[in-house]
Amino acid sequence: MPLRPLPLAFAAALALPLAACSPPQGVAITSCTTATQPGVSNPERDCMMRVEDFSGSTEAMFSADGPGFYRHYEADARFEIERGSVLVRVHGSHDPIEFLVEAGRPWKGRIVARLNRQNHRFRVSMEPRGEAAGLQARIRHRNVLRSMVSPPEVLPHG
Repeated sequence: MPLRPLPLAFAAALALPLAACSPPQGVAITSCTTATQPGVSNPERDCMMRVEDFSGSTEAMFSADGPGFYRHYEADARFEIERGSVLVRVHGSHDPIEFLVEAGRPWKGRIVARLNRQNHRFRVSMEPRGEAAGLQARIRHRNVLRSMVSPPEVLPHG
């Protein structure tokens, strides 16, 4: 029977330990889903973001489906961290919106602001204050024609 290197390589790849598949330190890992909403031109995206260990600043980009003339976004977000604290900045085509997330003190709020003009996205950057680890965030967002609030606004939830 001839030796088949491709199936053997595939089997070896599956046998790698899960530790080898862990994300690199300091990288923001995001996963997003969009609910099927027939006839809705601006569906909501539900995104989860995680940073296991910070080795410096990191960032993630977010975008949602919607017509090109939708220039704003609305985002309901919750950020929490297991250890340390992180300064979070949300960027669009507006001054960054900043808030601090600390262990035992999660941040929850609604952000309403303009998308970046060039790529119709918004960006979340995170800067650790000392040693920080275990950041998790849930960001539910959608693009909208125009914001009901003219300047960027953060509406913290209790």
